[in-house]
Amino acid sequence: PAAKTISADANGQAAVPNVLADVVATDNCSQGQLVMTQSPLAGTLVGIGDSVITVRVADAAGNSATANVPLRVVDTTPPTILSAPVSLTVPADSGCQGTVPNVLGDVVARDNCTPPYQLVMTQSPAAGTLVGLGQNTIAVTVTDAAGNSSSRNVTLTVVDTTAPVIVGVPAAITLSAGVN
Repeated sequence: PAAKTISADANGQAAVPNVLADVVATDNCSQGQLVMTQSPLAGTLVGIGDSVITVRVADAAGNSATANVPLRVVDTTPPTILSAPVSLTVPADSGCQGTVPNVLGDVVARDNCTPPYQLVMTQSPAAGTLVGLGQNTIAVTVTDAAGNSSSRNVTLTVVDTTAPVIVGVPAAITLSAGVN
């Protein structure tokens, strides 16, 4: 059979497939009496990466031939974001803009194959970026070692909390009282 590529499960492993149904073998004397085996056996769990399934065909006289089937187990499962801020509010500065905070410290994620300390977390816009008044979105992305990623949005609201400044008032006003 041709090389096989299969996806890892939630534990970062995959069961070796049964490749014997795809094996075609002939023998000059033992027609119908060929015995086929594979190693590792179908159902054996293997980890992420490359390995080989060895197929052996034996005839009634004890002669045998082997062939190797390349097997690749790949991580196709994106990380899971367990928690992240839902919404944040920041005050506007003197230019009516708010500074995007770093939200990555509040993000918790896990993956089936990549340890948490090796997950790459990014946010866009980056912390320190200035954004305008009102609602803005911070996109948080978590990527595992295989390049699979998950994203979540955090709502950032920039509010004007600065009271107006009175820069001048008219001089004292003198009024004349009328008859009433």
